[in-house]
Amino acid sequence: MARPVSWLLTTRDSVPDGVRAQLESGLFASLPIFIGGVLNSITIAALGAWRHPSAAFGLWLAIEIALAAARLPVIVHGRRAIALGRRPPLLLAATLACAWAASVGFGAFISLMSGDWVLATIVCLSAAAMVSGICLRNFGTPRLAAAMTLLSLVPCAIGGALASEPLMAVISLQLPIFMATIFASAFSLHRLLVSRMTALGDLEKSEFFNRTILESSPDATFILDPQFNVVFCNRARTAPEGTSMVGSNWLAAAPPEDREAAQRLLDTALAGKKANLVTGYTDAIGVHRWYDIVANLINDGSGRILMVARDITHQKLSEEQALWMARHDPLTRLPNRTVLQDQLDVRLTQSCDGGSSALLIVDVDHFKAINDTLGHDAGDALLSIFAARLRSSLGEGDLVARTGGDEFALLVSARSEADVVAAGERVYAALAQPFLHDGRMIQCGASIGASLLPRDGATRSEILKAADIALYAAKAGGRAQL
Repeated sequence: MARPVSWLLTTRDSVPDGVRAQLESGLFASLPIFIGGVLNSITIAALGAWRHPSAAFGLWLAIEIALAAARLPVIVHGRRAIALGRRPPLLLAATLACAWAASVGFGAFISLMSGDWVLATIVCLSAAAMVSGICLRNFGTPRLAAAMTLLSLVPCAIGGALASEPLMAVISLQLPIFMATIFASAFSLHRLLVSRMTALGDLEKSEFFNRTILESSPDATFILDPQFNVVFCNRARTAPEGTSMVGSNWLAAAPPEDREAAQRLLDTALAGKKANLVTGYTDAIGVHRWYDIVANLINDGSGRILMVARDITHQKLSEEQALWMARHDPLTRLPNRTVLQDQLDVRLTQSCDGGSSALLIVDVDHFKAINDTLGHDAGDALLSIFAARLRSSLGEGDLVARTGGDEFALLVSARSEADVVAAGERVYAALAQPFLHDGRMIQCGASIGASLLPRDGATRSEILKAADIALYAAKAGGRAQL
């Protein structure tokens, strides 16, 4: 018995398990239709037993009452099982449903055989109405709906053919056509329903899959409505203030200095073109972060914009570090020759407007001997201390740079040789005290060569050459001289 009933709950088409479970749950759905059908069939059976108090009509009424008493607890139990995520009693519910349909057919048959055409009309009309309810409750299991329709209406067709009234034979001709139409519609509706439910299931899986990808992405992903309000933000990304950005206006949250560029980004995206913006903001814990933002219009007619913001803070810091390294000495952390040359060009330009400066090239005395006798660590320590003391001797707006090896350069404001001498004295004062390294006292001596801008040259190379010549003269004169 179980195998035929199980067959009634399946279809020829392949149906996903999740969709099949939803379709089969129709046996326990539409409780008002079930109660209405049961009450109607009991009422009609009671009416038949009242008009014809015979054993056949009495048996029909008893069967209807017994089936109602058996089916209701099964329906209630099945609904509870579905609510709790458990498997409902499908086979029992389907078996009782078929028995009820057969009871309706039995009542129609004995009514037609009774010759009571008023009762026969009422019962056959009721049977047709029950078929409507059967199809509504069991559209998810079309084979079961077809079987219940056959059990309800085939006895009507047989009764019409055997009735004493010849015209009732018309029923025998009408009902097969009626049933064929119902069957075709039921199976067609089932295929349409399965297709739609499968598509919805696939859509839900796709949405879950896409959401999982977005939630797992290290990039911040936003969806903006046409008013640029955030309607989605993956992984609960936060605004600079630390609050959720969902519901807020993305443009209003953009840094004020980049808001005009952000508006252009959004306008370009709305025009259907890919747009890009690099911007930065300070997050909730006070760290300044940089983002590379790409915006695209979502082509679904909604006017929404998809934005992906990649954190490029590390890249930015690396770029800044590389730029700093290209213009600074890593040991002393002073600007290098490149910066000095740029500043010399600036000072020469300013000198045309009446400004004047001096270039002092400072060379560490006896550095090679210190490096050779005490080691490179001592030499590096000497250069670092030397650089720090030169920096302390500078005035506001002056520059000290390491131009290579044991040579440094100072670019200071000076209008005369007296100003140059004063700058040299400040340098010697800063270098006067020896420093202690690894238990040894090391003296920071230096020779200095200087040139005045623009007196000693109109170009950078002429100024550098004049200072170098002066440095050589200082060394030739016995070192530690200007």
